[in-house]
Amino acid sequence: MKDPEFENYAPALATVVHVGEGWIRAFVVDAIPALGEALAIVGPHGQRVYAEVRRHSGHRLVEALLFDAPAWLSPGLPVERTHRAAAIALPEACDLVPGADTLVPHEPGENLALAAPRPSFAQLDGQRPPLNTGIEALDLLSPLVQRGTNLVIDTSTDTAAFDALARCTTAGADHDVALVVTTDGRALGLNARQVRVGQGAGQHLLALRLAMRWAIALRDRGQNVLFVAELPPVGSTPTKHTARAEQAVTVGFGEIVDLVGEALVSTHSAAVTVLLRLSLADPVGGLAEIIETLELGDIDAQIFVTNDGRFDPRRSHSRAQLPASRATQRSEALAILSLARKAEERSELFGDDELEPHELDALDQAQAWMAGLA
Repeated sequence: MKDPEFENYAPALATVVHVGEGWIRAFVVDAIPALGEALAIVGPHGQRVYAEVRRHSGHRLVEALLFDAPAWLSPGLPVERTHRAAAIALPEACDLVPGADTLVPHEPGENLALAAPRPSFAQLDGQRPPLNTGIEALDLLSPLVQRGTNLVIDTSTDTAAFDALARCTTAGADHDVALVVTTDGRALGLNARQVRVGQGAGQHLLALRLAMRWAIALRDRGQNVLFVAELPPVGSTPTKHTARAEQAVTVGFGEIVDLVGEALVSTHSAAVTVLLRLSLADPVGGLAEIIETLELGDIDAQIFVTNDGRFDPRRSHSRAQLPASRATQRSEALAILSLARKAEERSELFGDDELEPHELDALDQAQAWMAGLA
């Protein structure tokens, strides 16, 4: 007697089983694609889009990322391995607007694999010279770092302070090309190339990855790059599907800063200077008050912007390598700032009448250093 289970057996097919916002989950049978591989999704009329495999979920399931999913994408559609890394084709002199056709299988010489090769240790340039913005207080107390990662913690209610700082940075940075990633598509008044951001934090992080790959390609061609980007807003943290390939956890902004800093390193042939904005205009649970206690990633300079758009030297710092004379000036200014902080504490306890003249002078100087950026 024949067993109906074997009589009616049909081999399992590799198909899409779930469609999320900017990602899919697919059943791949036994042909499990590698992390970073371009996975082909075949449409009802034979059309194809590609997604980058980012996670092996177990039970022969994988999760993959894609931009701007076409309307026809739905569970049940077949998927196929390409055996090639996911790649992007970059424009030469215009903005990059990610779409459904942005990700493609890697073709050497024709496009760029998303996973960029890392420079060797001997190729890295560890210099961290100061970047002069023309903002006197900032350049004195917490200078931005050329060839480094600079984080702007912005608690102001609009983008005017950051946009102004970005323009000053552009004027002072040694760069051949500027790349910009903003949440709303604004160009910051810069002569720069843009990578447009889609809806949602996951799409934002994908846009950052594309911009980073573009910056690396320009650096490897010998061009100095200024990379200006806004991080996904706090409270809309990217999910596990947009994390690094080997991780399956929620991505914090400290991890994103590290991801950018580790990828956008300077070499002896070309420099990359990074300016990032973390917006805390609508903080969750008083986050702006405790932000320094959290892991913010490995940064070279931190610039704190108050809610009225001013530079706050008390909550800013820098690791710029200064010449001796300028380092002395900065040490003297930081000593005045420290005295002002202590005087402020004494004033809260005993009132201004108990302060010495030199303490009052220090308070006045510290207030003068809180310069408006816009």
